[in-house]
Formats: sequence, C-alpha cells, structure tokens
Amino acid sequence: MTSALIESPLSLFAEANRTGRAGGRRTTLEERLDAAWRSLRHDGAADCPICHTPMRLDRGIGRCPSCGSSLS
Repeated sequence: MTSALIESPLSLFAEANRTGRAGGRRTTLEERLDAAWRSLRHDGAADCPICHTPMRLDRGIGRCPSCGSSLS
C-alpha cells in the first residue's frame, strides 16, 4: 500500500462503516480494496478507496492521480 493509506486510515474505515452491506454486516477493508482492484482489471478504472478520485490502470498498477495511492 501507499503512505496515503497509513496517513488516513480512520477516514477509510469511517466510509466503510457508512456503506454497510445487506444484513447489517459492514464492508471490510479487504472487500473494498478487492472491489477496486477487480474494477480496475475489468474496466480499467475505479474510484480510489482512499480519496474517491477515479483511478486508472497503468502498466498493471492502479494509480490515483489525486492522492498518489496505488493498487497492484
């Protein structure tokens, strides 16, 4: 992961707590990252799990132009 994940984990978990899932179960960090990665691999784009800016797939790595996060 990138330093953005380390610097702002509380905002990431707060967002996961708000979205929730059917049956009252909260979305886990692993599920959020996995969903973003699947979207990047399938569509070539996904919302950044940190800042929600559109990420793009670049040479097999998802990159966020706003906060600098990456998924690989």
